[in-house]
Amino acid sequence: MYKFFWALMIGLLVCVCIIVFFNNRKKGSANVVTGEWYWEKFSEEEIQAWSKMFMIETGEIMQKWKDAGVKHVLDVGAGQGHYSMRFARSGFDVDALDINDFSMQRLSRLAGEQNLNIKTVTADARKMPYADNTFDAVFAIQVVNLLGCDNVVPMLNEICRVVKPNGQIWFTLDAVENMEKHDISKSSASLPEDRYNMEYCLFDNKKIREMIMPLIDVNNIFKTTYISPQTMDTFMTKYGIVGTCKK
Repeated sequence: MYKFFWALMIGLLVCVCIIVFFNNRKKGSANVVTGEWYWEKFSEEEIQAWSKMFMIETGEIMQKWKDAGVKHVLDVGAGQGHYSMRFARSGFDVDALDINDFSMQRLSRLAGEQNLNIKTVTADARKMPYADNTFDAVFAIQVVNLLGCDNVVPMLNEICRVVKPNGQIWFTLDAVENMEKHDISKSSASLPEDRYNMEYCLFDNKKIREMIMPLIDVNNIFKTTYISPQTMDTFMTKYGIVGTCKK
């Protein structure tokens, strides 16, 4: 009787360990650094809604970068790759980096199907596998502030490392208005439906001056909002910042 009981308990323990192992494996390296951000849990409608942010500004920036002779660009935190694909369709050579391997595999497949010049890599944006001064320009949409305030400067330093001297950078930051909108703290946020759970750093003009301008020669700052397709209400307000690294 006791042998059967202990055999059953050991069997249950083994099953639990196996379930935990494969669950963590499925989540991938994104969980190690950023909590949870699983694009596979988002509906296509939501993904398309996210991709509509900064559409006008993207077109304007692409044209300015073309006029400036920019060829090789890096998309940091590429996610589902909407911006990468748009740049590639406009003739840029694109490298796309994201910590979520599911996203990078999906983008690589889509790029192949559409014959787009996009190279993908799964990596941490704070330690990118590129040599110094590799890219003509770097853009980082919805990623720089997602690991908390302590990681904003290290991530921007890494972006500045891989971009060429006088190379253009374009990145976004979440605005402090989101704290009031969603009743979240200045340092962290747990957003709906457990699909992403990250530490945030929210910005206003004062924090931009304190944290960003010592590193970046800012050419332009603009704001835009994300409209939830479910509620048609403002969901996120973001700054877009264009400039060059001080190096």
